[in-house]
Amino acid sequence: MTSAGSADSSHTAVRRPLPPLPEDIIAQVCDEIFATPLYQYSLSRTLPGLPGPYSIHLHFLHGIPLVSKLWWKPATRCLYEHIIIRQVEQIPLLVRTLTSKDAGLDFGTLVRRITLYECIVYPDSDNVDEDVQTIFERCVAVEELSFKSHPDCKDVISEDDKVTISENGANPLWICPNIIFPALGARGPTMLRKLSLVTLRHLKWPEKATTALYNLMLASPRIATLSIQNMELPTDLVSPVLEYLEELTLRLQPYATPPGPRELWTWGFPNLRSLTLLNAIELPTIILKNLGSTLTHLHLCYPITCQALQSALLSELCPVLEHLVLCPRLFTPERLSTAFLVSPESGPPFRRLRYLDVWLRSNAYRRTWGADKATAFVAHARSSFAPALEAVRGLVLLSSSSVPTPEELPTVCHPSALGGPEDTRVVCVCDVPMLQTAWCVRPVDDWWLSR
Repeated sequence: MTSAGSADSSHTAVRRPLPPLPEDIIAQVCDEIFATPLYQYSLSRTLPGLPGPYSIHLHFLHGIPLVSKLWWKPATRCLYEHIIIRQVEQIPLLVRTLTSKDAGLDFGTLVRRITLYECIVYPDSDNVDEDVQTIFERCVAVEELSFKSHPDCKDVISEDDKVTISENGANPLWICPNIIFPALGARGPTMLRKLSLVTLRHLKWPEKATTALYNLMLASPRIATLSIQNMELPTDLVSPVLEYLEELTLRLQPYATPPGPRELWTWGFPNLRSLTLLNAIELPTIILKNLGSTLTHLHLCYPITCQALQSALLSELCPVLEHLVLCPRLFTPERLSTAFLVSPESGPPFRRLRYLDVWLRSNAYRRTWGADKATAFVAHARSSFAPALEAVRGLVLLSSSSVPTPEELPTVCHPSALGGPEDTRVVCVCDVPMLQTAWCVRPVDDWWLSR
């Protein structure tokens, strides 16, 4: 080949277009670009025009794949997979996007998760109901729905109470039973796998709202995670059976009367593995008799005395328990050890228990757990009541309240936190990014023991 021919061949090779990346590779890159480490619900992803270099930098990163002819479609799919609504002003803007046909995409089919995060309405908020109806009619593939109420605003569940909304705003709880639940259930069976309403604090749901939730559960046979306030079914409804439900977080009424025979905990959960109870009183024996036989994770998220723990009864009600989380009141390491004492004839009561977590609710409690006492407690536990025990955690409360808040639970005590060898973890608690070590335990102030 002549030198001129070699030059032409080299020139052709240089100009040959590179093969495009597969869409699945582009999607993985976009997931990394759109991820917002250190901040689970970044304001920069949901509110336009925020000042600050961090926000500007994120907007720039998000815009890069969206302006590429090859990348914009997979980038759009990643961006719309999780919709987070923080302010009521976002709702009409989202409706405009979902109803637009200019891009040649049906944006509603891209949405898999919707979170209403402390989104409050005001007396002058217009067309909220109609716009929310449009959103959930357009989003036909929703798998996860979360409603996080604002802690400083009132929950309004009845349409008749909308006239009482103050200038400070209110949590529009009525949109769940009146609009969202019927819109999702109308397409039954739905794709819904996770429903979180645990932050709602309404003392009693109206019968209409309870019926709407009941109908949604019937239309969502594959729901696997449910976080909700306890409620009572109307007498004309039969308790449903949710075969795929594995995780249940139940907010009980504080200082309530004994559980009733038609409350949510009486539903059928044959494959339930994880149960978190909020606001219970002492040991909820009636509930655990109904749900405890299949539990591997139990979180009693309320103050309980060591005497009320009834460890022998607890081990009988939950025979396959592997992870127990307690918030003991008026305790010391000696009292907690005594609470688990059993007779030699009965044998170890928690044969499968691998992890024991104890909430440390004040500096006084933290100071009681020195290294020597913690070591003695673990040795006693392994020799007497939990031979398979692998680790014990002292969990520091990250808020000033006397008990953990629901917002803290998923990142601190969820069973998935027990998987993986990582030593550090970044979590978002109450909307604040926090760097925690050893499964969210600070080893300087707290105790952490394993093999």
